[in-house]
Amino acid sequence: MEVIVDGEALKKALTRASKVTQKKIIAKMAQAVFIEANKEDHCIKIWCTDAYSTSYTQYLPGTINEAGVVSISLDYIKMVNFKGGDVTIRSKKYKDAGNLASVIVINSQKEVEIEDCVVDYSEKERYEDMMDWDYGENVIVVGKIKGDVLKDILLRTKNYVSTKNDGREALEALYFNFSKKKVVATDGHVIAEIDIPMFNNLDRNILVNINWAVIQQLGREEEVEIHIDKPSAGTDEKRSKWMFMTSYVDGVIVKQIIIKGMQYVYPSYESVYPKKPDDDNIVTLSDLSQFVRILKAQGLLRPIIGVDTDSSITMIDERMQKVVTRLKKDVAPFHHADHKMYFKLDVFERGISAINSDAAVFANDSLIGFYADDCRCVVMQYRYRDQEG
Repeated sequence: MEVIVDGEALKKALTRASKVTQKKIIAKMAQAVFIEANKEDHCIKIWCTDAYSTSYTQYLPGTINEAGVVSISLDYIKMVNFKGGDVTIRSKKYKDAGNLASVIVINSQKEVEIEDCVVDYSEKERYEDMMDWDYGENVIVVGKIKGDVLKDILLRTKNYVSTKNDGREALEALYFNFSKKKVVATDGHVIAEIDIPMFNNLDRNILVNINWAVIQQLGREEEVEIHIDKPSAGTDEKRSKWMFMTSYVDGVIVKQIIIKGMQYVYPSYESVYPKKPDDDNIVTLSDLSQFVRILKAQGLLRPIIGVDTDSSITMIDERMQKVVTRLKKDVAPFHHADHKMYFKLDVFERGISAINSDAAVFANDSLIGFYADDCRCVVMQYRYRDQEG
């Protein structure tokens, strides 16, 4: 292989791709970034995968003198560090050395030679066959959305996804409900349901484990076109197996993200929601932020908060199981709670992290929730009883 590409663009692309991969995974596919050139594509692909759910491709303009593919280990990415100007990438196979090969990157100032860490590229082909995606006519358009808008929406759900690796795989994923144009996340203690009005109304859904490093790559100048796979012929299955995100800048493709769907059953989260309140009990964003600041200022390591109907706040040390302090504040979110409620402060703070506008507050025997302009968030009560019962 021999290609010529801008050195600064190559450096940025390799750095971004290295954040997507999983060095701790044994599979070599997840420990390397691939540089692939095909004259039919008229561009150079920087490709990587986490060998679990996601593949990421960035497209760079360049000159292709000889088609081919090379790989660079994550340990050697930093060696490809050129400040500017064009660089040449050339692969070299050593004579009488079996499969040993190297990647040579040169410009007018220096030359870097790096061991090609995969060599057996049939492994890449086997991986693609195993993932079994079909990105062609067998897809449905979900919608188009600006890259920074999609990035903001998805990152707002990050605090709601389970990270405990406790066997509840469905709670480690995001649930896209295209019929309601929403994305949902929950870890069993907090729930966020955020609107994505740019989506088309489709009677489909998908559950995906998000590689957050990939989402961080979405840029403001990009327009992202999202597709999902069509249902199999003769079935009424609503769960999709693949989600495809293709980014364009001025009509030119710059990157593609392919995420494999999960077949786990997602919990029936809507069953826990109470009805939206009929009154105008609105909490402003500043009130909500002030409430959290008041509680955090107490400096307790793992506090529980108890709230009475008169808006007095009881701070309880979970470890010592005793009342530490009481505050008397006009706290808007709890004016209509008709009983004492308890929350772990860190859980409550996560529960409201997706809210970025004023919200209507509601409560029932087990939770408190907030209806904002484009989302609704729920925080489950902590089952605690203080000394007063």
